[in-house]
Amino acid sequence: MFLAMMVLGGNGSAVGSIVGAVLLTLMPEVLRFLKDYYMMVYAAGIVAVMIFMPGGIAGLVRGWAVSRRLRTWWTSGSLAAHDVAAELKERHAGKTDFPLPNVGGSGSNGTILAVRGLAKYFGGLKAVDGVDMEVRGGEIQALIGPNGSGKTTILNMLSGLYIPTAGEIVLDGTTVTGRKPHIITAHGMARTFQNIRLFGELTVLDNVLIGQHSRSRAGLVRSILQLGSQQAEEAALRQKALEALAFVGLWGKEFAEAKSLPYGQQRLLELARALVSDPKLLLLDEPAAGLNSAETEMLLDLLFQIRDRGITILLVEHDMSLVMNVSDHITVLNFGKKIAEGPAETIEKNQEVIDAYLGTEVGNAQGLGN
Repeated sequence: MFLAMMVLGGNGSAVGSIVGAVLLTLMPEVLRFLKDYYMMVYAAGIVAVMIFMPGGIAGLVRGWAVSRRLRTWWTSGSLAAHDVAAELKERHAGKTDFPLPNVGGSGSNGTILAVRGLAKYFGGLKAVDGVDMEVRGGEIQALIGPNGSGKTTILNMLSGLYIPTAGEIVLDGTTVTGRKPHIITAHGMARTFQNIRLFGELTVLDNVLIGQHSRSRAGLVRSILQLGSQQAEEAALRQKALEALAFVGLWGKEFAEAKSLPYGQQRLLELARALVSDPKLLLLDEPAAGLNSAETEMLLDLLFQIRDRGITILLVEHDMSLVMNVSDHITVLNFGKKIAEGPAETIEKNQEVIDAYLGTEVGNAQGLGN
């Protein structure tokens, strides 16, 4: 019976499941006149729903060409999001230079991230082994190296997904070693992932709103009572989310399901979600992976715009053309150890880096940049 309620209402929809429960509770009374044929009609109805309405009632409502207001209420439970979107569209009609939200960041030339003796061991495997690294404020720094060199492991330690075996992580003067991810985010660090981590069933707007959770002051009581201050905060968060979507080029996609976006736009959605958390330091794990040349050019322009707003970027990327064009400073890893660092023109001529990427014999003949 519970399974039938979900199938009829629509798996993944709370409102749909409630509707399904009400209908299946009332159905026995409505079909009482069928007597011995009741179960046959009941079963046929469930099969018909599975064939002709695989998304249940919720899927049918989402697919109808009804007003955007109803679709927004059904998927996100909020009418205010549509009102804010309409207001922004009217305010910025005909413009393409939407403002980036006030993401802050120190923008200084001092050190915003200091990593000392960072190590991560998985049993006998030393994925990262005593790495020292500094990231200066207001710059784009790349962390590169062959597959398995420890790049993503370092990002996972910086963002709190892994607890370091040894070493220290200092973010803008605050030690964050081993702290939980949401605490590190609150201190001003955000990230994207090598494998896209979106909530596919939620709308594009809802995915970005989630990125602002650490900046919201709303608690359980305020959310239930929906006080005026709570409603004003929610409106401000939605406006900020919509402006971030416009900044990355996803204007007009706010009510689409995240999983329906093309791959390149899903990467941009992850970037928008990270930006609205007000980061001082933005960690990007292979943001150009899977992008075509036009999308990569757009990403390059976005990275410069983000840096110019005072946000420091630490970039892990295999696209060497992108790395060399965008990076102010590069750190190179191999087998979990740092083997080189410096500006792009120095790194591309470093023999140890060339050997690590291409092999000693080929590297001696070709060089990293070829």
